[in-house]
Amino acid sequence: MALFYIIIPAIMVKRYHDLDSISINQLEEKSGVKIKVKVNSDDSVNAFSLPNRVVIVTRALLNNENDLQAALAHEIGHIKGKHHIKTFLMLIGLTIISIYVILDYNLLLGIGTVLLEIIISKFVSRYFEYSADRYAVTLVGRDQYLKLLTSYGNLEEKSSIFSTHPAVINRLKKI
Repeated sequence: MALFYIIIPAIMVKRYHDLDSISINQLEEKSGVKIKVKVNSDDSVNAFSLPNRVVIVTRALLNNENDLQAALAHEIGHIKGKHHIKTFLMLIGLTIISIYVILDYNLLLGIGTVLLEIIISKFVSRYFEYSADRYAVTLVGRDQYLKLLTSYGNLEEKSSIFSTHPAVINRLKKI
């Protein structure tokens, strides 16, 4: 787990080039969160944040400043809400519980515990997505954020019990 939360982000940061824009400065000022933005050359629209306050955006997001700002606002919501740290601690706790059940009880019960913990972690992940959505709305406004979701999200998509992100239609309803 430490590999995912410490080492991989440090490596990823070096792979991409820095982005500096007025939008970043405005969002940092509004949120009180200092971020470093890096650009991935991918042509799909996406952004994600890392535990070290680095946000990776795809090149496609650079085509529209409002969409870039809305995506960054969402990622700042994750950083401000300390979602990375909370997820890391939750995963450590769930792993310890799983190991305890497997070693002290039986393998079958342990496997059931692991499956239950996967579902719990996905539920928490979706909760964090809703939270970051709400925070983004406070930074950029409801209309701007809804435009980002409706422009690039699949409105027909259904989320499964194993999805880390809620379906776009559900996200729209909760904003």
